[in-house]
Amino acid sequence: MVQKRTLNAIETLFAVENVRFALLLVMPVDDEETLNDEISRLATLARSTRLGNLLIEREPSMDVDAEETWTLTQELGKYSCKPTGEGLLTNQRHNNELDLKDYGRILENLVQKDTESAEGGLTVKIGLKETKDGKRKFLYVNGNHAMVDGRSLTHFLSVLAGLKKSSLAWKTQTIPNWRNMVMTSTGKMEKWSENPPFIEGENKTLTFRELSTDTSSSGQESFRFCFPVEVLKSVRKVIKICAPGTTVTGLLAAATMQSLRAEYKGTESRDIAVSMLVDLRPFIEIMDEINQAHGTVTLIYSAEKFKAPPVDFDCFDNFDHVLQAADCLTKQLREKILRGEAHRAALAVTNGEYEKAGPTATFELSNLGVCEIPMGAELFTSQRFDGYDGVSCLVHSESPSEGSFRWNVSVGTGLDSNLVERVFANAVKIFRHIAKLKRT
Repeated sequence: MVQKRTLNAIETLFAVENVRFALLLVMPVDDEETLNDEISRLATLARSTRLGNLLIEREPSMDVDAEETWTLTQELGKYSCKPTGEGLLTNQRHNNELDLKDYGRILENLVQKDTESAEGGLTVKIGLKETKDGKRKFLYVNGNHAMVDGRSLTHFLSVLAGLKKSSLAWKTQTIPNWRNMVMTSTGKMEKWSENPPFIEGENKTLTFRELSTDTSSSGQESFRFCFPVEVLKSVRKVIKICAPGTTVTGLLAAATMQSLRAEYKGTESRDIAVSMLVDLRPFIEIMDEINQAHGTVTLIYSAEKFKAPPVDFDCFDNFDHVLQAADCLTKQLREKILRGEAHRAALAVTNGEYEKAGPTATFELSNLGVCEIPMGAELFTSQRFDGYDGVSCLVHSESPSEGSFRWNVSVGTGLDSNLVERVFANAVKIFRHIAKLKRT
């Protein structure tokens, strides 16, 4: 039985603009299990696995030597799932040893080569490959945002890796449009009736395009930064003492804002704003897990409260202002969620009313949370958004206590990627400086 339902407006946009997520899980090879054994295990799991409202069905026989793409086609405003007959899982060997840059290239190839429009079909791809030396294997999942968001895709990857049983119920009943479920959950918002619908900033919002009219590119569309678990633990200790209640995500946003302020040489007052992705599934009462339900809140802070240029980020010591901003942003996030701004944004974009989705932002930030991965493994992320001219960030932690904290920055169309890289590299320096603070 194939599931069908009408697309909402934002899903249609994701389909047409080819907005995608790709995850790459790099793992040491288990000597007791051959690659073919693992492919067979994954194939068996995939036969009956449904990713959100996407139902994957497969005949018992399967050719595991070829790659199969399950295609979600758009038929008169409805999705239906069908196999393209190209194989499910890939058994390929990479010709060379891989390093972090190689993983980045693999991810970019994954999201760049899938250019299907809504007319041509959308794909969720699952693949398993191995390095030539046989010491590392990497499992990848690559899906269009019309079908899945980052959190559910990381969950699905953990299921495929055999780390957890899925919380998704593998049933064939129709899952309602998540717009309708968000609508019915607005009654839970304590301050839903408060006006205005969105709290705006006092000044014009600073943009990356305003900071530089140079659209030359470094040739890299994504930048990746990694914080070892020791750095993350140190940062948490500092903010627990200096800014109780502040989150690591809030601190990352504040550090990025300080770095942006250092690039702004204008004389007019500016606000710096971050569009923070909010998972709305905790607000929804449903019998089944759904593939996505998300909104955004725009957190705004005055650029004038940060240190003005010139700023030496190698010797940066303006920590109090950054921690104060992080505390303010964290409180803003909680307050704006309670007054329903994330719900309002979700209802606006799913109805195609993008101008009613809240204030504009300087950059976008989405925290995928803690991703459970095997011991000794690493998880890398990437995304693609054709036609988008902004900057979008994904952050995640690896396992509850053992892994690293990773930050992926994707550069939109027509932006100066050298500027973007410098801004976020300097934000990383601030984050690392704060980790070294000795506060009592």
